[in-house]
Amino acid sequence: MMDYEDDVSSIPEPATLALVALGLIGIALLRRRRSIKSTT
Repeated sequence: MMDYEDDVSSIPEPATLALVALGLIGIALLRRRRSIKSTT
């Protein structure tokens, strides 16, 4: 049982990677919007 849990935890789940990617994209978009508003 322990070996199985270790194997699962060592490999990141696709859902987790997707959430992290969406978060980074969201932050990038917010930064772009703020920089565009501040320059105009």
